[in-house]
Amino acid sequence: MDRLFPLHGEVMCYDWGVKGTHSMVARLAQQGSNVDVDPERPYAELWMGTHVTAPSKCPSHPTPTTTLRDVLRNQPSLLSNPTSSNSNTQAEEFPDFHLPFLFKVLSIGNALSIQAHPDKELARRLHATRPDLYRDDNHKPEMAVALSEFEALCGFKPLAEIADTVEKVPELGDLIGTRVMERLRRASGGHLATDDGSKMLNGHRPNEVENHQREALRTVFATLMQCAPATVSERLSACVTRLTGEGKNVESYPRGTPEELFLRLDRQFPGGDVGCFGALLLNYVRLQPGEALFLGANEPHAYLSGDCIECMASSDNVVRAGLTPKLKDVPVLVQMLTYNAHAASEQILAGTPISAKTTLYAPPIPEFSVLRTELDPGDHDVNPGVSGPSIILVTEGDVELSYLCEDSTTTVVEGKLGSIFYLAPEATLELRCKPTSRTIVYRAFYDSRGGLETSKI
Repeated sequence: MDRLFPLHGEVMCYDWGVKGTHSMVARLAQQGSNVDVDPERPYAELWMGTHVTAPSKCPSHPTPTTTLRDVLRNQPSLLSNPTSSNSNTQAEEFPDFHLPFLFKVLSIGNALSIQAHPDKELARRLHATRPDLYRDDNHKPEMAVALSEFEALCGFKPLAEIADTVEKVPELGDLIGTRVMERLRRASGGHLATDDGSKMLNGHRPNEVENHQREALRTVFATLMQCAPATVSERLSACVTRLTGEGKNVESYPRGTPEELFLRLDRQFPGGDVGCFGALLLNYVRLQPGEALFLGANEPHAYLSGDCIECMASSDNVVRAGLTPKLKDVPVLVQMLTYNAHAASEQILAGTPISAKTTLYAPPIPEFSVLRTELDPGDHDVNPGVSGPSIILVTEGDVELSYLCEDSTTTVVEGKLGSIFYLAPEATLELRCKPTSRTIVYRAFYDSRGGLETSKI
């Protein structure tokens, strides 16, 4: 098989997705893989990779149901440098011929659950004790790159902002309690400078301050999430009544404010979901196309609306605690979180331009990076070869892809909206936009060398 070949991703339909061709996932699958789209089904995710839950297929193979993993098992050279003979390294990097990353597109109509993903150590423990819930032993750091305007919750707000939110939503304060809130307020302020220039809070050094703040935040979150369901329902009802008095509704409040967010989530998850309050402790961010979020292990988050590219370590481990009818593993989530608190602006990644046309998103983990190439009609750009495998997705327009291998052979393929390709290592890739309209191409890749040599671009 060639070292650049087409794939068909697998479509996943969940209740939080977007119906019919209003969903970008549906449009990509329809155009790229000839999927029949039901206008009444919510198309939520497009999976690209080797994950056992929904492995990609290879339509150019004599048997179209052949999975990408089957092809890689039969031709291991597609996973590594064709001149390399180090099979031990390949076995370590790609156990059982799996890619180290999972590439997705998400179309979100209703909010996803408040969740976090375990680190490797916790993932191993959870899988060993609850394999029915946690089906693999890998961590799941992930990155989202906005394809449209995209709303999300990510990480805890700074403590002072949480205290301000409680002032705006007093029913939240009722659930947390006066003593716990007072502890949070004390932890959030009172910094003094010492003679040696270090910072103190009530006589404590910076690391003691941070630990004190984390423990105060942990107490707030745990107290809220462990409230009796009947009490949560009563306070939710009271909050809705107050916010919708005098003829007001969710549209009466600016989008993303605590009041608007609370009413929106209550409308999506009626019946007393504590996540409607829990969401108010997290940073609200609104991304524009091309902006990104990196979500490390043990950090709380929830996607709210819009379309995004998502790339993650190859795992499906999720610990949930709100905004979901699924199992809420509150004790595990409360225990696992880092309780770091940062401003919303610190959560957004702009990416690094590595050419006039291509942006690199390189999170601080080895499993994956992502390239975004945007070309105007007639433009072209060149991406260097990397030491590991890549998956390429066309999200807009028509493009000609050509690659030059080390043996100087060249292959050219045509890509359109929804086209997906696998690219083997060490192939230099040229992207050329057709003259009719601009094109946008995303490429997820693994590079054992630790990153692109940008001077080659």
